Amino acid sequence: MSSDGAFYSANEAFCVLCGQDEAYLKHNTRLSDIMPDEDYQDLYAKLKPRVDAEKFGVYRGEHRVKHRSGEDRWGLFNLSWNYDKNEHRNMFIAQVNDITDRKEIEQVKSEFVSTVSHELRTPLTSIKGALGLIHAANGKDLSPGSKRLVEIARSNTDRLAAIVNDILDLEKISSGDVPFEFVTCDMRDLVSSTLKEMSPFAQEHDNAIRMDFPDRPFWTSADASRTKQVLTNLISNACKYSTSPSEIVVRISEIEGRILIEVENTGPGIPESFKPRIFEAFSQADASDTRAKGGTGLGLNITHQIVARHDGQIGFDSTPDEKTRFWFSYPVSVDQSERADLRNQAHPSGLGARQSVLHIEGDIDFAEVVQSGLADAADVTHAATLAEARDAISAMQGNIDVIIIDWALPDGDAENLLDDIFRDNPGVRILGLSADPDRKQDPRIEAYLIKTRTELDVVAAHVAGGMERSA
Repeated sequence: MSSDGAFYSANEAFCVLCGQDEAYLKHNTRLSDIMPDEDYQDLYAKLKPRVDAEKFGVYRGEHRVKHRSGEDRWGLFNLSWNYDKNEHRNMFIAQVNDITDRKEIEQVKSEFVSTVSHELRTPLTSIKGALGLIHAANGKDLSPGSKRLVEIARSNTDRLAAIVNDILDLEKISSGDVPFEFVTCDMRDLVSSTLKEMSPFAQEHDNAIRMDFPDRPFWTSADASRTKQVLTNLISNACKYSTSPSEIVVRISEIEGRILIEVENTGPGIPESFKPRIFEAFSQADASDTRAKGGTGLGLNITHQIVARHDGQIGFDSTPDEKTRFWFSYPVSVDQSERADLRNQAHPSGLGARQSVLHIEGDIDFAEVVQSGLADAADVTHAATLAEARDAISAMQGNIDVIIIDWALPDGDAENLLDDIFRDNPGVRILGLSADPDRKQDPRIEAYLIKTRTELDVVAAHVAGGMERSA
């Protein structure tokens, strides 16, 4: 092709891709004529600086091509900018692979993941919550055999929820579909809140968690939710694969402009043969041991990808039957010596006070579970649709302390309520509790909680005002 996209020649495969013969392309068509304008402008913006700089190399990218039938097809473009000595001119040489079938499969897979995310997470969370309430009540009316069945159901529900979360996360993070919300935050706060949430898990495995870091902020730019996922993966692995009883040590330090987080345990260690594969997807050191411990072999792969998205580094060292240490680091975001400690504070005025809660949730079963879980701390009103939510907000006449929202409702997106809510209830606190992990975050929302990742006691702590603002 010429510099303005006129075709000098085209092979049969490219002609099939766009539905035109070579003669038509050579005499009547430019590249801009067979690409949607959005794709052509994107391609032009990426090629022009390379041509101007005379350092082109090979450009590789995926773009749509308009077929003569009107259908959009997809091509993987490999473009180079070369000088033709015979013609004494520069020209583009393009190799375009038809990837339409692959893109259609990716679309089907993406739609499936989206459906699973909502349709599976909500009932799973309802089951988890209901079993948790029975367990919290100590099953007073249950026989020992029935109590054991509840424990088995609860344990396996947790495992199923973890599998669903890992598979969905792997798909979305690997495809680049997960937006990361980077904000300046104190790593000490993220670690502390994660350790509080992980304490019951550690106790179940007869472990104690010790924090080892100075009382000063460690500022970095991070997606708080995804970073807590990294911490949770590393701490849970340390608990599961440690000698019992033992101590899990979590350290934070600053080294050469990076915030370093270490999670150390004492246990059997990592086999030498497994070390090169430890961050690969579905990688497991010992299938029989993994079945006993639970897991999918995805956690460390997901952790590795999340850290990489933060321009971070991750690694480990392990001695058999002694210490194993996993670590990751993020760049320091500011000069900590000049930065004031601006950590968000909890809501002390709400601690201990009974809260008035509006729960906007389309799944009635799940709403009932949440209402039961909050019974000791709050009076809960339920609304299942946007219309019911508007009626409830009007009826409660500003007497609302907390609103819990599932964004996907039968009659629309609950985000449409936010402006009206804050206009009529300026002091209200809003918690997102949904199956959507990719929701674009609104700074007015106190916390974005994900079903299957959030226990009822965590929701209750947020409602009571005892949790720090989280994303």
